[in-house]
Amino acid sequence: MRNNSMRTVAFVSNSDLLGRRFNGFDYRDVLNSFGYGVEYFCFEKSSQLDFVHPIFPWRYGPKVKGLIDKLEDAISVQSVLYPFPYTLAIQKEFNRSDIIHYQMIHNSFFSLQFLPYLSRKRPSVWSLHDPWALTGHCVHPFSCQKWRNGCHDCPSLDTPKRLRNDTASLLWEYKRRTIQDSDITIHVLSDWMKDMIISSPIMRGKRVQKIPVGLDLTKFTPLKNSKSGPRRSMGIPEDAFVIMLRASKNPFKGIEIAKEILSRLNIDRKVVVLTIERKNMLEAIGNNVTVIDQGEVTVDELVLSYQISDCLLMTSTAESFGVMGVESMACGCPVVCLKGTALDQVLGESKALISIDKGDIDKILEEIKDLSENRARALEMAKASREFVEKRFEINNQVASMIRLYEEILNI
Repeated sequence: MRNNSMRTVAFVSNSDLLGRRFNGFDYRDVLNSFGYGVEYFCFEKSSQLDFVHPIFPWRYGPKVKGLIDKLEDAISVQSVLYPFPYTLAIQKEFNRSDIIHYQMIHNSFFSLQFLPYLSRKRPSVWSLHDPWALTGHCVHPFSCQKWRNGCHDCPSLDTPKRLRNDTASLLWEYKRRTIQDSDITIHVLSDWMKDMIISSPIMRGKRVQKIPVGLDLTKFTPLKNSKSGPRRSMGIPEDAFVIMLRASKNPFKGIEIAKEILSRLNIDRKVVVLTIERKNMLEAIGNNVTVIDQGEVTVDELVLSYQISDCLLMTSTAESFGVMGVESMACGCPVVCLKGTALDQVLGESKALISIDKGDIDKILEEIKDLSENRARALEMAKASREFVEKRFEINNQVASMIRLYEEILNI
């Protein structure tokens, strides 16, 4: 039974467990400790928990979604035709919540046309995890500046999310009108994203608040004992230099850059590349390099991967925050990344970040080689990694900041 004195936040996202570290799902216990109840609404429900509610509970939901996916693709629109958000308005758990927090709602299930109605029904926050809401269609505009004035004559229709035909300017205007007509506060994770929001005509006049991702630092933590045992259990030599890598088909994650770096490594120690997400993304990359493909991993497996690695190689060419970089540092694993993304800004003050221009492969190779040879530097960076995250990304502090935002909205 609900405590009448307890306020409730309802999260809305495409899934519950997929992306749970940053879509609000893992914040429930902390929110409860602060006196907030949580309801969670998603299109793809994987858990069996009572507080998680399917947005479209009928058995034919996925089939209906698949047909709409194909139709939207055929006529070159995005987040226009999906009817599913309407069901939120008739669910009692949604209607009795004090504030609604929208998360990953641009993953092909939520039509933005419902946002004005829903945001007037309940006070609302929308977390933007990337710039898609600011553009005609793309998730990251890179150097293109057309998002600032209407996305006319799109130069890159193949950039995810791709369009068959150039309707980018129409979609840009659809977003502008829909969001301008919505009573909603925008939440971002980085100053990089906040600057884009402030510069966007689509978001003109909207309140924007930066609150970074918070981590459970009792879970994301360095190993208490030696790495030898866990490494041995995975078939990794104790003295190997272990590079962790996200092997992704997402073009923004820079797998081709990673391949070039790894193929040119010249390190005296045995090198092991420990990958997550996709298998078989790396061809033969050198006689001294062994690849261990883990594929999709659990959170515990992810944490262990950070813990036993000597560095995380992030060759992303676009990041709006870079949660893996923060997680890696929390586990005492320094980060090697490319300049020009939000990650460079988010972690830039840390002594455990090696940030290099993407065109300077020689410099990247030099830094990785030095990290592998200079044990004192490696230990210093591992310590600095943890200290940096403890000061800035502890989950209780993040949730407390979010609650302050909720309270300010509710008391307006």
